[in-house]
Amino acid sequence: MTTIKVPALLVGTAAIGKAITSITKRGAKLDADIQHCALSILAHVDEHRNITLVNQLYLGMPKGSRKAALTEWLLAFGKCKANVGDDKKTVPFLLDDTRKTNLEGAVERPWFDFKPDPAPDLSFDYYAMLMAVMAKGEKAASKGVEVKGLEFAQRIKAQLEEELAAVEQAEKAGA
Repeated sequence: MTTIKVPALLVGTAAIGKAITSITKRGAKLDADIQHCALSILAHVDEHRNITLVNQLYLGMPKGSRKAALTEWLLAFGKCKANVGDDKKTVPFLLDDTRKTNLEGAVERPWFDFKPDPAPDLSFDYYAMLMAVMAKGEKAASKGVEVKGLEFAQRIKAQLEEELAAVEQAEKAGA
């Protein structure tokens, strides 16, 4: 079994609150920096017909950023289209001269206003739900309750854990 080292944690509401304030400020600054850079890129693409910087920005976005929002914004206001070819992981956007650059619209509606994240109560995690149900069955069995289909559920749980590990490994490899 692998031991996971937990980093030093923040202790107390003051320290945690300070960290949250810092994250909020840095997040707002990052949003503004991305907007400024992306506007500059739209103008660059319009002038030079070179899509390279669009792809560099998209691929350079932090893991926790809202790439879907940036994608919708770029497609709405720039001369680009989504690449559906075999190289789409390394070149996610292509030049699309049939579109018009709309810098005014891009300023009026910043990238971070596109595709808002769903509210927590509107998210549904099948994996978490299935694992919770299975844990209830295992807990009942540990208390001596007869649980019909327990062996079947345990085999499904093992499969789900293998699938999740494979998905996580693939996501790490693709990141």
